[in-house]
Amino acid sequence: MSLGEFELISKYFLKASGNPDLIVGNGDDAAIIHSRGNLAVAVDTLVAGVHFPEKADAALIARRALRVNLSDMAAMGAQPRWFTLSLTIPSPDPAWLERFSRGLFVEAEQFNCHLIGGDTTKGPLNIAIQMLGEIAQDQPGLTRAGASPGDLLVVTGTIGDAGAALGQDLCRGLGQSSETDYLFERYWLPEPRVEFAFRCRHLIRAALDISDGLLADAGHICRQSGVDARIHLDALPLSRQVMDFWGAESALRAITAGDDYELCMAISSECWEDVQKIARELDIPICILGEFSEQAGRQPSVTVLDSHGQPVDVASTGYNHF
Repeated sequence: MSLGEFELISKYFLKASGNPDLIVGNGDDAAIIHSRGNLAVAVDTLVAGVHFPEKADAALIARRALRVNLSDMAAMGAQPRWFTLSLTIPSPDPAWLERFSRGLFVEAEQFNCHLIGGDTTKGPLNIAIQMLGEIAQDQPGLTRAGASPGDLLVVTGTIGDAGAALGQDLCRGLGQSSETDYLFERYWLPEPRVEFAFRCRHLIRAALDISDGLLADAGHICRQSGVDARIHLDALPLSRQVMDFWGAESALRAITAGDDYELCMAISSECWEDVQKIARELDIPICILGEFSEQAGRQPSVTVLDSHGQPVDVASTGYNHF
C-alpha cells in the first residue's frame, strides 16, 4: 500500500515535542510558538546532485541538512529552538524515509531543537529546512557588518576538510576506510559552533559560517563592514588528512573550498584572550588568520599573503551557486 502525504508525515515526522513554548506543533496548518526573545530565522535548500549525491545514505543526508542550518544559527549567535522541513521526494520509499527521519531526529535531539511543521511533495529529491533560533531581547545578534580596521580575522576548526572529501566516494558508509573517514565525516557531519558563538556573542564583532569557501565568505564580511582584509596563507589551519590529500597545494585549495561550516569572525585584539578561554573550555580549535584594515580601494577586498608577506594570486574565490 502506497503512503499518502498525511500517513507519511504521521509515521515518520510527527513526534511529541515536549517543548513548553510550542503552542501548536506539527500536524496543523501552521505552528504557533511562544518566543522569549528576538527570533533569528534562516533557511537552506539542499538539492540532490548539487549539494549531496542522491544515492547517499538517507540518514547522513538528513543529519547534514540539519547541521548546515544549525550553523547559520551559530553565525548569528542564536540558540536554535525550532525548525520546519519541506521534503520533496520522487516516491515515498519506507526504508529511505525511516533512515532519513531517524537521522533527522538524532540531530534534533542532540542540539535540542524541535520539528514543528513543514510540507511533503513529489518531485526530484530536495530538502529545505527553515531554522528558528532565539536571541535575548537585549542582544542584537551577530551580523556580517561589525568588523572594524585592526580587528583580528579568526576562524574555528580546520579549513578545507569538506572540500577534500568531495574527491572521495561520498556514497559509502562510515567506518569503511579509516584513512579517509575523517574527511568523510567532516563533509557529512560539519560541527555547528552553536554553543561557542552563543557564549562569545558579546566578544565577536562580526561573523558568518564558511559555506562557499573562506576567501569568498571573508569577502562578505568585508563588503558588509566596509573594510579590507589580509589572510596569511601559512597561518591557515589544515588537518593532516587535507595535507596528505592535496600535498603542496593544500593551503591554496583549502582557502577556496566550501562546505566547512566553521565560523569566520572579526574579533578585537582586546577580546582575543577571552575568546580563546571559551574555545579551550569547549575544546574548539581557533586561530588568527589575518586582520581587517581600512578600505583602500573603491570596493572592499581580501588579499592573500604568502609566508614572505607577498600577495598571492588566487584564481577562484570559492563556490558559485549559479
